[in-house]
Amino acid sequence: MPARRILLLLVVLASLIPSVMLAWQWRSMPQAAVFHDDTIYLVTAKSLADGNGYRIASFPGEPPQTKYPPLFSAVLSVAWLMHSDLASALPVVAFLVWMMLALLLAACWRLYCYHGMQDWEAALLCAWIAINPVAVMFGLLVMSELMFTVLIVLAVLTADKALTQGHKTALAAGVLGGIAFLTRSAGLPLLLTAPAVFLWKKQPKNAVWFAAGMLPYVLGWQLWSSMNRISGTDMVTLFYTNYIGYYLADIAGADLQTMMWNNFSAIVKAIGELVVFDDNITFGTLTLSRLTTVAAVAGSVRMVSHGRLLHLTAFAALYLVQFIAWDFPPNYRFVLPLLPLIAPAVLSEFTHILIIMRKAWRKGPGDRVAVGFVSLLLTAWIFYMAGNISHGLFTYAPKVMNAHAEAREAQRLAVQWITANTPSDARILSYRDPLLFLETGRQGVSLRNPPNGLQRFTKEVLEQTTRFGVTYVLNTGSDFHMDAPTVTRPAMSKALSDKNRFQLVFESPGAMVYRVALAGGG
Repeated sequence: MPARRILLLLVVLASLIPSVMLAWQWRSMPQAAVFHDDTIYLVTAKSLADGNGYRIASFPGEPPQTKYPPLFSAVLSVAWLMHSDLASALPVVAFLVWMMLALLLAACWRLYCYHGMQDWEAALLCAWIAINPVAVMFGLLVMSELMFTVLIVLAVLTADKALTQGHKTALAAGVLGGIAFLTRSAGLPLLLTAPAVFLWKKQPKNAVWFAAGMLPYVLGWQLWSSMNRISGTDMVTLFYTNYIGYYLADIAGADLQTMMWNNFSAIVKAIGELVVFDDNITFGTLTLSRLTTVAAVAGSVRMVSHGRLLHLTAFAALYLVQFIAWDFPPNYRFVLPLLPLIAPAVLSEFTHILIIMRKAWRKGPGDRVAVGFVSLLLTAWIFYMAGNISHGLFTYAPKVMNAHAEAREAQRLAVQWITANTPSDARILSYRDPLLFLETGRQGVSLRNPPNGLQRFTKEVLEQTTRFGVTYVLNTGSDFHMDAPTVTRPAMSKALSDKNRFQLVFESPGAMVYRVALAGGG
């Protein structure tokens, strides 16, 4: 291997140092339960490791998990096979999720080099992905986005190769696409876009072989989930077990036109924020995000016109379309799987602008003034982006981790009280119910706030205690941090203030436990 390539690879490896430091510092993972999905992954992974099948062991009745495909949980089950207790398993989980970031760099390096980018370009892009604050954050969280991104990159790379290598490679690409789908069902658009690209290139046999490789995985998951999905039309059951059912119930009566416009605006904003990280949105930063998104789109079109990243670009387009009518505004978490496309697209557009500026500079003094002005803007953009990367890695990420560590610590005494003072079959309503189950063994449910259902919130607090036989409620000061807390926290407090229904039995700084009077299950 040439010495220059070795040096560039060392630069890429060095760019992983910030994420390694953060992953090591927070290997105990107090940030588990940032999202609800993450601890559901942990619960289902433990169920797999214990030989109980793909089940939500924390939910009353332990129903099969029919919402999230099983592959990410299967990977996490390695941690539970090594350790049976949560505290020992979490450092292994931390290593597994961080490894996805390292694997992503390897996959992207192969993708960029295959498409004729120079070694320095591939190294620059991979290093930028490695220090991207959003990518680094998801390398610290028990979420499937990075693993899904790795598999999508491998699938589209193999599909690109199939354009010149034939049907066996197309079949392999389809299999990889199916595996990506079993990580996140959001990979479904690949089943349409890859055959479409093959047909566009007048390769119908490759289109058929790709579909033959991916379709069994899609149909297999759909068949298994439909056969094992439990019945239930309430929002809680749907939230845990049925993506489409929850979506349809939530958007019933919603203003779809407004929702779609808001989602489109959110996607435009999220793509720009993925390039220029910013946790403090202002009019100026929002404008910058939108301009950066325009540059990313223009760069993608330019790369396609040169025959680069055809499959990834086609997938990205349909992948984003599916979120236009989604009931939750897409943020940079949703567009993270497109980072391997967005990064080279922005670089492509940046390079194109530099070429135009060089030509303008040669024309004469008048054009040089404009070139100087644009140069200042681009330089300011680069420094602003670099400053925000530094802020994201060394200020924002530690701040978020510390906040979740404090929230876990505030809940610790309540967890100990629940373990010592409630029966083993107690059912508990709590915001982080899967985590509480892993810590105490008590099953329960979480009251999730539908994006379009704020008016139902207070009423459902009372309904769920009866429907699921809830006997206790755990309420903490950090609950609903991602579910309109300015509305939901007061609503929860108001509901729990009914002393005829909820009796305060434990209180510590930051956490309260209520016993439910006349609950349906006790």
